Amino acid sequence: MPKISAHMVIKNEEHWVWYAIMSVIDYVDEILIIDMESTDKTLEIIKSIHSPKIKMFKDLGNVVANRNFLLTQNKFKWILILDGDEVWTEEGIKELMSNLKNYFVYLVSPFKNLLGDVYHYQNESAGKYEIHGRKGHLTIRAINISQIAGLHVVGIYPLEGYSDKDNTLIQNNSKYRFNLMKNIYLHTTHLNRSSKPIFKKFKYEWGHSFPDDFEYPKCFYLPKPEIVPSPWTKISWKYILNAAWQTPLKLIKRRILDRFVA
Repeated sequence: MPKISAHMVIKNEEHWVWYAIMSVIDYVDEILIIDMESTDKTLEIIKSIHSPKIKMFKDLGNVVANRNFLLTQNKFKWILILDGDEVWTEEGIKELMSNLKNYFVYLVSPFKNLLGDVYHYQNESAGKYEIHGRKGHLTIRAINISQIAGLHVVGIYPLEGYSDKDNTLIQNNSKYRFNLMKNIYLHTTHLNRSSKPIFKKFKYEWGHSFPDDFEYPKCFYLPKPEIVPSPWTKISWKYILNAAWQTPLKLIKRRILDRFVA
């Protein structure tokens, strides 16, 4: 099987970074990490994972520069883009690994945007990423860098993207063959992620419930250091009350924006 490096650029992700790393560490060949001067327990948590696969690098000051630097340190054909708020299910990471084939240039993964807690997720209609006619909660998460000349990252966080030597985003170049996977990962961007400030903020919104037979990431059940928060904390009454009045406003706003864009 082709080898793959996970690339992480993180800041203040103490709530979920342990789960993000542990959800892929048995499958990837190395994890290259740049911490952008976290002020919470993110670094302490990463250091609690004693694995030779983890390699830390110095922060260059912005996300795009850091992502481009990690590309220069990559040893293998494939990279996995892994953020500190992304936790892979067992089915998802296994499917991704089974698709590391030379005739694919990149892999697109669907995800569930969690709301309130790990038991609820956002409606698919809220997902705005679009690729080759498919729109929703999906994004590029693995790239075969051996198939793209001059691969580099352009843009400004959080709207950066991976481009080729002609500065064309890879998803906009029809010659690059991709595969849209079926299995999901969990995106915790709208949950509590840190005790310190982060770019994306906690979101109050009603979510759909996962079915009773949903298989949560294996790492949720692993023994963990005491400094790692539990993933199983349920929504509070404060959340329920705030979501009750904010959700209808968000739905109306999305419908207006969808009509405007259309």
